[in-house]
Amino acid sequence: MTMYTSNLLEIKNFYKEKLNDLSKDTLEVVYSKLTQSFLFNIYEITDEIDVFVAFESMNNRGKRLSTLELLKNRLIYLSTLFNVDEDIRIRLRKEINLCWKILYTQLGLNPENPLSDDEFLFAHYVIYFYEIYFEEYRKIHMAIRNIEFVNFSKLRSIYLLDNYFVPERIEDGKLSATDIFTYINSLTKSIKLWGIIKNPGNSVWNEDIKNLLLKINYFNPENYRFSECSDQLILLLYLLQDENNQGKIKKLLKYIERFNYLRLFYQYECIAEHLKDFNEEELLYKACKENLSIDFFIDKYEKKCSEIVSSSSSYKRLLKMYSKTNFYNNRRLVFYTLCDYELKLTNESKSSKKVNNALLGDKNYATIEHIFPQKATCAYWKKMFADYTTAQKNKLRNSLGNFVLVSEAKNGKLANKSFPEKKENCDNVVGYKYGSYSEIELCRNENWGANEILTRGKKLLIFINERWGLSLKNSDFAHILGLEFMNK
Repeated sequence: MTMYTSNLLEIKNFYKEKLNDLSKDTLEVVYSKLTQSFLFNIYEITDEIDVFVAFESMNNRGKRLSTLELLKNRLIYLSTLFNVDEDIRIRLRKEINLCWKILYTQLGLNPENPLSDDEFLFAHYVIYFYEIYFEEYRKIHMAIRNIEFVNFSKLRSIYLLDNYFVPERIEDGKLSATDIFTYINSLTKSIKLWGIIKNPGNSVWNEDIKNLLLKINYFNPENYRFSECSDQLILLLYLLQDENNQGKIKKLLKYIERFNYLRLFYQYECIAEHLKDFNEEELLYKACKENLSIDFFIDKYEKKCSEIVSSSSSYKRLLKMYSKTNFYNNRRLVFYTLCDYELKLTNESKSSKKVNNALLGDKNYATIEHIFPQKATCAYWKKMFADYTTAQKNKLRNSLGNFVLVSEAKNGKLANKSFPEKKENCDNVVGYKYGSYSEIELCRNENWGANEILTRGKKLLIFINERWGLSLKNSDFAHILGLEFMNK
């Protein structure tokens, strides 16, 4: 199923659902309108008018076609202008049509996560025309990136449709049929890899690589930093095109995933000094220009991770930062950490999976539940936290140890209930006892108070230390958790 057939199926189901709700009389009216009142415009193109130019002109009115659609029409149009044998023209046109068939198939291969054609075209544009992008357009991008939203799709389409794939370049001898063959071959090769990077479940790579790619996608959502997609994903598109060594691929992805987590945990204010010479956009340009290997980047990411965790100045800033904020302010960090902790518990268990990995697509476990609730109005919570001030209670409820991932439905049902009720209640499918491994682990506690929050928070920090190779000191755990008052 391609992206277009997926859209058609969605439209069909939409109308089918709407029509099922209509009365017989109304259905007759609809049928009458469909069979008798439809008007069609028929445009007869004379030999003097170029059909491809007419296509672009007509479709630039109203809802515009995507750059991908316009680009296909433009390439077919250009194929008619080359001074080559007719069989080459026919073969070029067939190759263009085949390329676009593969493009639309890959973009819609996973109905749960259809890929953006603009995002892919931007990624390919950056590595294929890297000199143009980095040397001629980069100054424009960087000048306005920090001021307002940048329409990167427009900048890219301007170059492809207004500057590069234009008849004038054929007349000047700057664009040949070979250039278009080379471009569409590159598109075909890149879209297959892009489909794997964005939807790794469809690949033949091993499970470790698939999981790492899914995690890296979490750190690089669409429209990341006002771009079509992140420099990191484009870098992977470049590096993995001719790399078949899965051992090297896994090693690179492990360091990238670790780097992403460190950047999220420390936040920019703590490690700014270490990121000055680690601009991934510059590294991407360097990779394209110098044809750098995957080994270069394995070493680069490994050293940068070690530099961050061994920096005493960054550690001091980290402690200062966490004294002013709480983990709930960094929900992306909390969500990712809890997802990976659940994976750890799953791997340690000999039973089947409880969660299909919320991080990797299980939308049933997509909300963060406060165990000690935000609105603790019942008598149980008032009694458990009677000895703490309002400020201290706020720190406790927003500390790392007080969070667990649950489904949105469960989050609403548990809400402000007491801890014993949250563990198990009359609705036997709602309590922690029947949930994920993380939820079941909570049930080992008879009650839930400040000591339990601190203990679980320390346990999660030990997990973070081991999982991502941090150097957090045990003596600083309470401080990092925002619970330094507990030490007193």
